[in-house]
Amino acid sequence: IYVTDQYAGSVRKISGGIITTVASGLNEPHGLAVSGSGTIFIVNWLGNTVEKVTGGVRTTFAGGGAGPGIGDGGVATSAVLDHPEDVTLDGAGNVYISDTSSCRVRKVDHLTNIITTVAGTGSCSFGGDGGLATSAGLYGTIGMAFDSSGDLYITNAGNDAAIGNGRIRQIGGAGGAPTDSYGDGVPDVSDNCP
Repeated sequence: IYVTDQYAGSVRKISGGIITTVASGLNEPHGLAVSGSGTIFIVNWLGNTVEKVTGGVRTTFAGGGAGPGIGDGGVATSAVLDHPEDVTLDGAGNVYISDTSSCRVRKVDHLTNIITTVAGTGSCSFGGDGGLATSAGLYGTIGMAFDSSGDLYITNAGNDAAIGNGRIRQIGGAGGAPTDSYGDGVPDVSDNCP
């Protein structure tokens, strides 16, 4: 089990009842993901980066760029991230980042390390179901997960400035059309998701 210790700026591992620190010196780490080979990807929220830990060595994986623009089409370490919240991996090993304040989901190709936007326009809004994911409005993308079919589910929590809209968006095939929204726009525990 890996745990982000947000205010201590570290990531801890719990194994066999023993806790160890696997990364420290982070600036409010949020989400994390672990690849099949054991590489750990950590969202460094206030640092506006995603860090990678391989064999105990931490390096910047994405973010840290100075612009202009957000860096799509370039190497991930030259990209600009704005308060990313979560990170996940698809079955091929590509890394997806919820670039929350940029209102986008970004993908880093595992072979080329090139970053692109796969969902969101950069306009913090809601809309676009049934159209291309890159034409859909996103706001408050704080969590993501893939299902066994390769569909990406994205929380879309921030469409209401006061409380969030409590929706989960589905992107078919991780880049296709947002086909469904689950939830009625009112945050509660009665919304059913597949």
